[in-house]
Amino acid sequence: MAVCDTCDGEMTLVKHCEHGIDESALELAKKHCPDVELLDCPDCGVSPGACHHPGCDRETCGACGRQAMACGCGSFEEEEWLGDHEDEYGTPEELEAAKNAAFTKADENDSKYWQERPNNRWLGMSRGTMECHILGWFSRDLHLDGSVPTPENPMKIGRGNMLWHQPCSKDDPGAGAALNRWHRHGCPTGDQLLPLLENQRG
Repeated sequence: MAVCDTCDGEMTLVKHCEHGIDESALELAKKHCPDVELLDCPDCGVSPGACHHPGCDRETCGACGRQAMACGCGSFEEEEWLGDHEDEYGTPEELEAAKNAAFTKADENDSKYWQERPNNRWLGMSRGTMECHILGWFSRDLHLDGSVPTPENPMKIGRGNMLWHQPCSKDDPGAGAALNRWHRHGCPTGDQLLPLLENQRG
């Protein structure tokens, strides 16, 4: 087992990392997704309403909104940065100034990540699911004849074998959150949802 550097607990066994369980976050998830079963995080094992253990591949970065494990917001390696950028600047002074600016930005992003951790909790469902429910964005996969996959007639993997991610209503058989649509719109959350809701109402 891996030990979490933040809470000193065994990842997948300790059910929350810092800050405990946020009941208000759970109430929000239950309000917008009453039919979705809330599960422990499949990567780091925390319970719904808890902060992820840092390094979990399901955690959202509070600085950029993307996957925290892969976004690179709070990291800065001087040698790596120089190797990528040293040919872009005309003088050593310009290079040094750019390097310092990059370091400062990384430090700011790292601070914002830790500040926002209590607001970026695991809600018991895949990231974007609640946002799709709020926006009314649902989709399903269909056979080429428009029929819904069943255990007797399951989905056929491969391009051109199915009608993938077809828009549908929430109550249609096989409906699920339209996460691809959410990603295409830049993964909006919080106040970013309001313009999309207004456009749909208009």
